[in-house]
Amino acid sequence: VMLSKIIHCPQIRCNCIFGQIFLSQIFFKCLFCLHKKTPPLYYFCENIALILYRRCIHFSYYEKVGNKLNCIDEEISFKLPEGWAFIRLKTAWELISGRDLSPSDYNDKNDGIPYITGASNFKNGHVSLVRWTPVPQVITQKGDLLLTCKGTIGEIAYNNFGKAHIARQIMAIRNNYSLNVDFLALCIEYSMTKIKQAAKGLIPGISREDILNLLIPIPPTKEQEKICDKLKVTFSAIKHIEKAS
Repeated sequence: VMLSKIIHCPQIRCNCIFGQIFLSQIFFKCLFCLHKKTPPLYYFCENIALILYRRCIHFSYYEKVGNKLNCIDEEISFKLPEGWAFIRLKTAWELISGRDLSPSDYNDKNDGIPYITGASNFKNGHVSLVRWTPVPQVITQKGDLLLTCKGTIGEIAYNNFGKAHIARQIMAIRNNYSLNVDFLALCIEYSMTKIKQAAKGLIPGISREDILNLLIPIPPTKEQEKICDKLKVTFSAIKHIEKAS
């Protein structure tokens, strides 16, 4: 079963606009095989689409939606290295939207599980737990990536504390396939400028579609780990320089 539906056509040649097209290489770039849950693998495309191009070798990305192939070049801002793949966030992660509780349903006396209300709970990638509820409805779990989506948007934190109820100002991104959550956080932070531009209304907010439709560049697992490790060292050095100055 193939999750990713983004096709990369790295080499398409055409003698003229109505000439014969040679597809020397066309394939799905797929993140997983559901049976093994191992990223990333390549699968040959079963339904090869013939597309007319002018006299050139054309590099493009296409997304298969139903029976249609849509060119998504405008969404692609950089070319991927060999062995990487683009996927939509919704193909590999579950997005959970929070719900507000009435004041009578939460407390500050440690009764129940934590209740996370919004950006005021977020600081430097961590969540402060100051309210609790005995009647949780929408629950984040340990390992989720938490994202503020109303008011102060774009704050990100990793759930390392366990079950908690989340309010409507928060979304939880659930990692169903044991992917690198630190790498996902980096990708979302990279996309945050575009996400904030999509925020609408008098009170800034981002919709589920804004997050679900994010294009995520996925390298092999080892490469994800190397990128995250190097950036952690770099960010730590930057903080050290800022404190010293």
